[in-house]
Amino acid sequence: MKKAAILIILIMFCLSFCGSVCAAEEAKAEKSAPTKITPKKVSIDTIGDGKPHRFEYYDSEGKLTKIENDTKGNGVIDETVIYENGKPVKSWKDTKGTGKPDVWVEY
Repeated sequence: MKKAAILIILIMFCLSFCGSVCAAEEAKAEKSAPTKITPKKVSIDTIGDGKPHRFEYYDSEGKLTKIENDTKGNGVIDETVIYENGKPVKSWKDTKGTGKPDVWVEY
């Protein structure tokens, strides 16, 4: 009878110890879980010359807010698209190379 009582006590101790270890491991895993990283700006080389020609801008939630393009590859931004809630709302483009937009679009 005493052996059975000791065995039950040992089993209960092991179960409670394992439960606290598991809870500690779960808490540690939650703390070390990677956080979501959202870029603020992404630069892209669209023609393969090692220089960026497209720039994408994002808000703190990771939603696209603006895209700027150098469509001629001359280092000058000649196209801009503005986004709200992930959808384009307006854009403008310099098609003549004057440095000033000559085409405007509202979506």
